[in-house]
Amino acid sequence: MNQRVLVVGAGFIGSHLCRRLRLDGWDVRTLTRSEPEPLHARLLAGIDVHIADARDASAITAAVRGASWVIFGAGGLVPAASQANPMHDVDYALHPLLSVLAAAERQNAAFTYLSSGGTVYGQCDCERIPEDHPTDPITTYGVLKLAGEKFAQLYAQRSGIPLRILRLANVYGEGQRTSGQGAVAAFIESLTLGRTVQLYGNGEVVRDFVHIDDVAAATLQLKPKADTGSEHIVNVGSVVGTDLAQLLRLIEQTLRRKATVTHQPARPFDVRRNVLDVSRLLRLTSISPMSLETGLKRTTHTVGC
Repeated sequence: MNQRVLVVGAGFIGSHLCRRLRLDGWDVRTLTRSEPEPLHARLLAGIDVHIADARDASAITAAVRGASWVIFGAGGLVPAASQANPMHDVDYALHPLLSVLAAAERQNAAFTYLSSGGTVYGQCDCERIPEDHPTDPITTYGVLKLAGEKFAQLYAQRSGIPLRILRLANVYGEGQRTSGQGAVAAFIESLTLGRTVQLYGNGEVVRDFVHIDDVAAATLQLKPKADTGSEHIVNVGSVVGTDLAQLLRLIEQTLRRKATVTHQPARPFDVRRNVLDVSRLLRLTSISPMSLETGLKRTTHTVGC
């Protein structure tokens, strides 16, 4: 069986995926826009790294050659930047995806699209959001992620390639950048460097924080198959919702430091509550999501490296 996999995007999530796949015996190749950052580069040791823009048809054709599975984890702009400049993010996020989908179709490779469970559903006050909940994103970032899902489904239906869409909760873990990529990384950096923590609203916004190791395990165990069928969309989360004020307290306890907090006005593009129903994930895999307390202890020494 062909065991080559192409991972498009070698940032925080992509580099961890590459490492996990390589440890599991896959012949891993990655295509990334720019030279990987130092910690990500260490995770990519022994992996065939192609530095090129996925919008370049010749580059993606070369990278996908021989692969039986393609994982698209390339990011567009971070949510706030996407909201400020949606036209730029359309080109930055969707153009590469369409190029990669076309190449995967020609290669007849299975396809995994890493989407955003944190944004595609929009405002929802239910305790946990299932995969069949209506999608009504309130940000351009969420709209583009949902558009990516639709394009992936369109190509899969047309060509018959196996497809899996993973709607990821708020991913955190070792090697996460602090600029725009999540509250965990930002809070840890602020406390470590003695900076003031910016807390929007009263910290009542509830999020679902899932460790990168669980995301990597889920991606591997949910490799698309010909019989994936109606369960091709899977939420990947932690089971537990945590508000930002509680998250900050947990990080203070982990680092044994007290934060200086400045409260900023609530942001209109922040959904009030987002906790994913992961019943499907738990049924289809052997994953037992890592607790936030455990994940924070593993994260605090390497965030932002």
